[in-house]
Amino acid sequence: MYMNQRATGIIIKDNKILLLHRIKNGREYYVFPGGGVEDGETAEEAMIREIKEEVSLDAEIDKFLFQIFNLNREEKYFLITNFTGEVKLGGPEAEMMNENDQYHPMWIDISEIEKMEMLLPKE
Repeated sequence: MYMNQRATGIIIKDNKILLLHRIKNGREYYVFPGGGVEDGETAEEAMIREIKEEVSLDAEIDKFLFQIFNLNREEKYFLITNFTGEVKLGGPEAEMMNENDQYHPMWIDISEIEKMEMLLPKE
């Protein structure tokens, strides 16, 4: 798996953004859904696959938004406003859930995002 690139979705519905509330080894924070780009896969393909795996949505990418470098990894962010399905944790994240490693998808009001201290990455 080629992990030097991460594809991330900013999923918006009704003025809310879908985030994953993470609890890992006693540390709490929020991240946008997404994951590593695999060999032979474009960032766009990875984004569609990761959204399906992590939060059970069939998504269409509206557009590329921006890219940053975080932890020596290129991260590409895509806007998603067109999707079908119900948000439900799935894939490896659901399989790995335990007391020390948790994933909780949740809709957060857009107006709250700027105030969130625990949203990663800070950029």
